Amino acid sequence: MSKRLAATFLAMAMGASGLRADTLPLVKDILKSPTGYLFTKDERKALEKLASEQEVNKFLELFWAKRDPDLNTQVNEFKADFEARVKAADKMFSVGATPGSLTDRGKVLLLLGRPTRASNLPAGSAVQGAQRDTGPYQDRGATEIWVYTKDRLPQGLVKAEEVWAVFIETRVGSNEFILDRTDPRNVAVMKILAEMPEVLVRNPKLTEVPRLGLLPRSKAAKGEDLAVFDKGEVWPEGALSFVAEGVVATSLNPIWLYIQLPDAVGPAASVVGRVTTTDGDEVGTFVKDIVPLSVSGGRGYEFSLPLDPGKYQLQIALLDSAKNVLASKALTFEVSSIPETGTVISPFYWGVDVRQEATAHLGDPFNIGGWHVIPRASNAYTSKENLAYFCYILHPALDDSGKADYRVTLTVYKDDKKLNENADQPVNLSQVAPDLWMFGNGLPLSVFRKSGDYVLEVRLRDARANVERTARIPLSVTVQ
Repeated sequence: MSKRLAATFLAMAMGASGLRADTLPLVKDILKSPTGYLFTKDERKALEKLASEQEVNKFLELFWAKRDPDLNTQVNEFKADFEARVKAADKMFSVGATPGSLTDRGKVLLLLGRPTRASNLPAGSAVQGAQRDTGPYQDRGATEIWVYTKDRLPQGLVKAEEVWAVFIETRVGSNEFILDRTDPRNVAVMKILAEMPEVLVRNPKLTEVPRLGLLPRSKAAKGEDLAVFDKGEVWPEGALSFVAEGVVATSLNPIWLYIQLPDAVGPAASVVGRVTTTDGDEVGTFVKDIVPLSVSGGRGYEFSLPLDPGKYQLQIALLDSAKNVLASKALTFEVSSIPETGTVISPFYWGVDVRQEATAHLGDPFNIGGWHVIPRASNAYTSKENLAYFCYILHPALDDSGKADYRVTLTVYKDDKKLNENADQPVNLSQVAPDLWMFGNGLPLSVFRKSGDYVLEVRLRDARANVERTARIPLSVTVQ
């Protein structure tokens, strides 16, 4: 065969496979991988035209973002679910050197998910409902039938109440099952599989990948957003701030920030922030619409910043609906490293405004096991109020019956002089999650008979692990 003729045959072969002769090897690998099932015709053509690895990586970022059901979260739930299905298919359906995700059963699982029900017929069985004769029953391998009911498939994709996927074993005992393209019962599922790449695109008009910010459900701030910090700090009279570490888990140790603005300032509609290391390296930014909390004496705003252990500086600005700066400030703080094992008692969180929120998530600012504690940043209280204080406990020491032995000591000081002490009282813990417990208690401020500045010292001790945490809560009490 001449070289020219051989080249012609090669070009024809490349065209038949849907790949150009000059297509990047990386692109070929992608299209032959399980991810290749997801490409629409237009996306496949666009991918094959890319000329560099950088272009391919940028293309894939947008490819996955177009399928993300919620662009406001850090996790692409679709991608995570797809990767989990790939692992499941590889585990269940692999045949020889062929990964299970690249088999027919794997493809159906990846695109349609688990069937509503499935049945298996052994080799040599007659297949009920077969509309053609495929030879003597005894020569047939096993048959698998997956049934998808209408409610398990994308809305509007099928009219029938259920769809079948019939897989036949290529030979007895091979464990290699194929979707029989000639079986009329597979017509509907074949049509659905062909349409799924288009159906799975959630954000077809997306032209660039959204850059998320550090705050949950925020966007990364742009240059024009960050320009507010060029004007310097704006901190109105009566504004207050409070920072605490939210120790929730070994891998979840956010910084909780509370800012309160007086009523006269007006409501903030958005927040802009930038976090840097103490060396000046940028860690991340955020911009987000916000809604104030109605609190005594003004409006409160809460934020939860997930950060790795280290020292940081935060620049934060609250803006009104016209983008005017209501308040801006620079704060420095440190995030502690939480050990993987051993008992850890979190800092205490306290206040007199406590709201029960059953739908709260771990890591929500100043929320301890569903109890939302609004900080009183001014530390000013009246004797008619009740002070509540809470903390989390990681990995408490438990006895064989699963019980902890915790003791609390309350001490009241005025001008560094001890006025009263209630020592080593046993207390109960409440379990929030595996290895995570909480402690909460309260103190009626009516116990203070004279107005003045006090300190309530709370010391919680794990009697078995010999671990303790002490909080000194400043109280400026006005007796009424």
